[in-house]
Amino acid sequence: MSRKKHYLKFIFITYMITIFSFTLLPVSYPFPVDPKLVEEILSLRIFKHDIMYNLIPFSDLNMLIENLKCASVFSQFIMLIINFFKGFILNIVMFIPLGILLPAIKNNYQQIYKVLVFSLMLSLGIELLQLVEQVFGMTYWRVIDVEDILANVIGALLGFCLFVRIKRRFTIP
Repeated sequence: MSRKKHYLKFIFITYMITIFSFTLLPVSYPFPVDPKLVEEILSLRIFKHDIMYNLIPFSDLNMLIENLKCASVFSQFIMLIINFFKGFILNIVMFIPLGILLPAIKNNYQQIYKVLVFSLMLSLGIELLQLVEQVFGMTYWRVIDVEDILANVIGALLGFCLFVRIKRRFTIP
């Protein structure tokens, strides 16, 4: 195996450890969070036995559009939109390296559907582990969210497209 492949495997393993630490470990956020904003966001979610989940894609946006009719909540609406897209875009960015690294280290993953299925299974696994964390009281602030899965698969797709462009320019055996 080439030295380049060894480096890529090391980067891939480091990347996967980082993904699991960001998505499963209770990491405190470095920025202050407005309690009213958190309460508003959480009121949009479905609660059942203290487990937070969202199974309807973009349901937050639908409710926010309804609230836009009230002029007094316009600034809150803008903040929630920004927070929604920030989270969605961060999930996309988080999975772009997967779409690049997976086909680079495994030749049998150089087909788009295999990368998409892998990213879908990985995303489902992460969301299910977050559910287990909630059930056993290991975390209280994670939300099992279908939007995360969608964003992750989009990120892997974009990463695969970058991989194809990189492969055309450089040789990755």
